[in-house]
Amino acid sequence: PLQHIADNVLKSMRRGTTHAKTDKLLAAMREKVPGIAIRTTLIVGYPGETEADFDELLDWVRTQRFERLGVFTYSHEENTHAFALEDDVPAEVKMARQQAVMEVQREISLERNEALIGQTLPNTALLAFISLGTAVLLGVPLGLYSALRAGSAADRAITVLSTVGMATPSFFSAIVVAWLFAYVLHDWTGLPLTGSLRELDDYGNAVRWEWSHLILPALTLAVRPVGV
Repeated sequence: PLQHIADNVLKSMRRGTTHAKTDKLLAAMREKVPGIAIRTTLIVGYPGETEADFDELLDWVRTQRFERLGVFTYSHEENTHAFALEDDVPAEVKMARQQAVMEVQREISLERNEALIGQTLPNTALLAFISLGTAVLLGVPLGLYSALRAGSAADRAITVLSTVGMATPSFFSAIVVAWLFAYVLHDWTGLPLTGSLRELDDYGNAVRWEWSHLILPALTLAVRPVGV
């Protein structure tokens, strides 16, 4: 979590970074991994956070346009470095700042989602079938070549590779098959493959239970014996 962007707040938090360094890091990530989805959380109402600090944070959120963003209000907790600081931002101000950031993020999320309308996104089921097809196209010729050149160096090499492959623990194969099955279901159903059962609401506070996150992992475990 990036938590904040104002230099004086980052220093008080002992984050070991600055506004400029954070921008440079994010720019490098996006340059090296085009299309990367960045998710982070922020804290508003930290002791000493001024209106100028918050305005800087809000402008930065507008500039960075994160794919996913959560915002927490600062909580004064014992046994933390910040507990020695004065909790000087009123609760109502913390909530107002949190809601302001989330309103900006909602607009960004809506714009990002609308930009995807009409686009064709990668289909993991198609990729899975391509992978299987590639394995067959490679395996069959290698097997025929090995049979035709019995006793040759190539035959011995193929035999060694086959033996290593067959020696792979069955549970590994089961996991591969199960996850392949899960990815296909993910494409058809839109259900998440992974994720915590406990999620924060849009304001980053209340915890809700998302039982739908159990469906695909449960089916994945159920289909593992097929892989064996």
